[in-house]
Amino acid sequence: MSPVPVEPVRLHLGSLLGAAFLAATLAGCTLLATGQMPGASYWWPTGKEAETVATTREAALVLPAQATTIEPAGEAVDFIVKVKDVEAIDQAIAMCRRDLEKAQAMFGDWAASDAVFSGMQLVGCSYSGELIVRQALTAVPAGGERQVDALLERIRGHENVAYADPDFTARVGLQE
Repeated sequence: MSPVPVEPVRLHLGSLLGAAFLAATLAGCTLLATGQMPGASYWWPTGKEAETVATTREAALVLPAQATTIEPAGEAVDFIVKVKDVEAIDQAIAMCRRDLEKAQAMFGDWAASDAVFSGMQLVGCSYSGELIVRQALTAVPAGGERQVDALLERIRGHENVAYADPDFTARVGLQE
């Protein structure tokens, strides 16, 4: 005996039943969104709750205790630097993708005569023409100024630097 084919039941939203289902769904969502459904918790904050959620989110974005950087001597920090109007740097960036060692030598020759970049090492180049340079950290300067901030200000003060930012890697951990 062969099975009898059965037609699947299809819900047609154009029917009266479909329209009633759609209206009930919209009414329920509206009640939840406005907080007028008894016994339901808000899923969309309104009024005072919205202010609390916004304040909590803003406070969660910045954690000053975890935003500081430990700068032990002997460590190194990388900077992403956009240098403009220096032919030697443009050539080093063009060479960087083909031969990193040659690009490092070209950068080293240029940096040797530059007071700001002297002692820095070329680590790589970005596709958008930025240098990634590394500077070793030394002992903490007198006055307690953070070394990375001092280096960053020195780099940004260079006449041919369009912008510079430290290339930090975020790590989860506790500060002592």
